[in-house]
Amino acid sequence: MNYNIYDLIEKISKRTEMYTGKRTLSHVRCFLDGYALAMHKANIPNVGTPEFAEFHNWVANKFGFEKLTIGYPEILLAVSLGESAELKNWNISDYSVTKAQHDKSVDLFFSLVSEYKSA
Repeated sequence: MNYNIYDLIEKISKRTEMYTGKRTLSHVRCFLDGYALAMHKANIPNVGTPEFAEFHNWVANKFGFEKLTIGYPEILLAVSLGESAELKNWNISDYSVTKAQHDKSVDLFFSLVSEYKSA
């Protein structure tokens, strides 16, 4: 038995809130991390390639955020909000993020996952 993280991401992209409860990247990431942990604990390997664990580094490099320690959800939200890599202190609580902005960042995530798989 095995699983493919990209098949799961494809399912989530169609009905995000059904899987995550809320359509934000932090909710998507929590769901994916929890799912991956459960599969790891059950000794069920991920056969998806490229390795999804490298997605963060790929996103950080793509948008020039290599020097910041924020995760891909925060990078993609920052990009969706029009922030640049020169951002010194990223704190989501400094922003009033609308549902439309969260939707934009989630859409960007799903688009970039497709690009990452093809890279």
